[in-house]
Amino acid sequence: MRYIIGLSVLFALMLHGQLIAESRWPAFRGADGLGQSADEDVPVTWNTSDVAWRMELAGMGHSSPCLWDDRIFLTGAQKNGGQVERYVICLNRADGKILWRRLASTGPAEKLHTMNSFATATCASDGERV
Repeated sequence: MRYIIGLSVLFALMLHGQLIAESRWPAFRGADGLGQSADEDVPVTWNTSDVAWRMELAGMGHSSPCLWDDRIFLTGAQKNGGQVERYVICLNRADGKILWRRLASTGPAEKLHTMNSFATATCASDGERV
């Protein structure tokens, strides 16, 4: 199974071909946990011509993006029989190219809620560690 980072992720990262001013979104719902940005000049509507890039990624995922300056961190997962591999993916924020992908864990597949995947967890970063 493959997924594409679509508008739901990209709108928070780039619009009209330019990165929005928020350079760090270090954890789920942002630095303060409120899910709000201090930026005031953020469009409230957009269309496909506003998307700067798209990147197809292997596996499945539901995580929110974690932003740290020029990097985007996402989680992904692939099921192989009864086992699940979970990994962290680092993308270049400017062009979406994959900078690295690291295996985070391998283990038995647990029962999922119908609205989740094996890669629901969102990364967090302090600028030195993810």
